[in-house]
Amino acid sequence: MTDIISIRNVSKSFGGIRALDKVSFHIAQGEIHAIVGENGAGKSTLMKILAGVCPKDEGEILVKDRLLVTADRCASQRAGIGIVYQETTLCDNLSIAENIFLGNEIRGKIPLMVNLSLEELITQDLLHEVGLEVPASTPVGQLSVAQKQLVQIARVFAFNSDILIMDEPSSSLSEKETETLFKLIRTLNKKGVTIIYISHKLKEVFQIAHHVTILKDGKFVATSEIALTTPQQMVFQMVGREFEPFHISSVLTDRSIILETIDLCSQGRFSQVNIKVARGEVVAIVGLVGSGRTELLRVIFGIDRFDSGKIMYKGKPWQIASPAEAIGQGIALVPEDRKLQGLILGMSIEKNISLPLVAVPRNNPDERLSRLGILLRGKEHTITRQQAETLGIKSRNFNSPVFTLSGGNQQKVVMGKWLVGLPDLLLLDEPTKGIDVGAKLEIHRLIRELAQRGTTVFMVSSELPEVLSISDRIYVMREGTIIGHLHTSEATEEQIMSLATKVPFNVPA
Repeated sequence: MTDIISIRNVSKSFGGIRALDKVSFHIAQGEIHAIVGENGAGKSTLMKILAGVCPKDEGEILVKDRLLVTADRCASQRAGIGIVYQETTLCDNLSIAENIFLGNEIRGKIPLMVNLSLEELITQDLLHEVGLEVPASTPVGQLSVAQKQLVQIARVFAFNSDILIMDEPSSSLSEKETETLFKLIRTLNKKGVTIIYISHKLKEVFQIAHHVTILKDGKFVATSEIALTTPQQMVFQMVGREFEPFHISSVLTDRSIILETIDLCSQGRFSQVNIKVARGEVVAIVGLVGSGRTELLRVIFGIDRFDSGKIMYKGKPWQIASPAEAIGQGIALVPEDRKLQGLILGMSIEKNISLPLVAVPRNNPDERLSRLGILLRGKEHTITRQQAETLGIKSRNFNSPVFTLSGGNQQKVVMGKWLVGLPDLLLLDEPTKGIDVGAKLEIHRLIRELAQRGTTVFMVSSELPEVLSISDRIYVMREGTIIGHLHTSEATEEQIMSLATKVPFNVPA
């Protein structure tokens, strides 16, 4: 196959940090080419250069044997390059058609008037092409995350793109939705579309890609044919070391029940939920998107109210009035959406980490960051550095806005800010979403170490290997109801999915 993209000695720096260092490799026309690497390896930076979002410092990029002018989105679009970002870049208050043509509106006969009917007609054909059968006039805010991803893909093809960049497209999708996405990718690929697929999920890379390129610390490591490599080889090339499965067993003697729900109901969210989580346990709750998992965590943390039933915390019934009260009682929540719910993006890394202790001080005087209303800057600085070191947050300046970090490092900041006060009950909603394989295993180890020290962990995760690796017990949720309870030592991925999907599991003869 001929090369459709040639990347030659491309470098890029941000404020003295080398994001890309003389990267060179090729992508063949008509293939699905995966790009993997740890957070901060340079994957997203390289894709933004290809998409015309930011300029390169040196090197050259050829697309279809022509030099690509970087930092020019129109030039990338004319070259046939389209990008679908990890976070949706759509306006919820506009219709699908209005989003598709936003900034490129089709004008009518009267100047400044948009020919919306023609936009909707074209959009309807595009939606059919990507398998989304909804009216083009539908407000985007009414769509699911998976449907929004399809709208973003449709928007790319509105401008005749034949090179599609997909940055972590399945990070917010269920397994079923991911399978649907893969069918679309294969269909587009058969029609001649070249696809560049970025993912931290190596299982997906082996399912979908023809070749894979590995980046590490901004440098090119290798390009391999998928059929000629293994996940173990890829992990070693990405992080420079091998990982062995682990499971740290707790030695706690106090196994008192920290969290218990009794017939807990929240109208429209879940009903008759009964769970128990003991001190030092890691208990996972698994289910398809929309099963009520996240909603349960939000009620426990005091964000939403429940209608009936009881929540027992440390053996006593209580109605959590607010997240502030929950934090003061030693409960922390790491939410699924770090950008909307977990961080203040314009605030510094240091301020984000220290915020819970400043806003809601715990009873322990050693955890207080203020005295007589005065912020203890030295103590704040020390705590921030300790958390950054523990979690491996990569930044040369912790006074920089947190939005300057890569997605994985942002997730570490969300984890770090809640671990400053060592919570008694840690609620985790997709804790390793968008995190590379090395950082993911580090967080797995951290979760087990926290449990060993007495923290109770109640977590939601869509990654079954993760659940089976670090949890002690598993609750399976379907349509707002707990329909299964498994001990991890006896559970399998097939059993869990059978309960979650209501599809019988049969062991092959």
